[in-house]
Amino acid sequence: GELSFDQFLSVMEAQWEGRDTNNAMLAKAVIGFLKFNPKKDDTERAHDGSKSTLNMFAYGRYAHPMPLEENNVFDIKPTHRSKNITILQEDKYVGYKIFQRNKDSSLPDYVSEWEQTSNNRFDNVPSNKENQEINPNWKESMKEFAVKQSKIAEKCLPILALWGVDDATEEQLATLKEVTVEFLRTYAPKTLMLTGKRDKGIADRARNILTHALKEPKVVEDNNSESDSGEDGNDSEIKIENGMTLITGGADGVDSIALHIVTHFESLRESSSENKSE
Repeated sequence: GELSFDQFLSVMEAQWEGRDTNNAMLAKAVIGFLKFNPKKDDTERAHDGSKSTLNMFAYGRYAHPMPLEENNVFDIKPTHRSKNITILQEDKYVGYKIFQRNKDSSLPDYVSEWEQTSNNRFDNVPSNKENQEINPNWKESMKEFAVKQSKIAEKCLPILALWGVDDATEEQLATLKEVTVEFLRTYAPKTLMLTGKRDKGIADRARNILTHALKEPKVVEDNNSESDSGEDGNDSEIKIENGMTLITGGADGVDSIALHIVTHFESLRESSSENKSE
């Protein structure tokens, strides 16, 4: 029969987790555009797909909040603010944080506890009518994603989290641009994953920040080597000028930034070619 809305949402949550996990397997770094709305402060500890993606890179589980309090490293609310967040505007929660897990630190065993760490997102997945159990094949697939997530965290990849870009003043926006430029120069990722909110204001500012950063000298180096991801190619990958690959999860909000940026650089190349031919 037809799925109820709750069942449909649980199925979609599984698909989104699978998409983001497979995309993260290709990445060498990730930038997340986050948002905290004090009028909805109860959502700080509700499931958040963008934070879940960053937590996957940090501690090996696509989940938020994380079961261990010390693993919640991307919370900006003052009552339980994570360490080392640089606040640029307190009342609007504008700030940034660079995080890279220490290679000598151990990871929690989230693989064996994948169901307990799913934050009830799969409670309404269609189950076997006889015993109300989730399909064993579906369970095995979700456990495989948890294994991949643990392997992602083992790489100790660099993470840049930016909060409240839509509320940033021009001066604060300039600071966030500088931070992003320095992040990309320092870590020089061949493949960069983007994650964040669907809000247009956030997406527009995020695109502005990244377009600026990718134009800066020495942010993107020429690189003709093949990817070591083991993949021949992926629809989520979008190559831009000089070899960096942006990894996108869709075509709206922050996920759409990669599509806009590649169009921007293609336009610049075409304009440059036309000027040279005149």
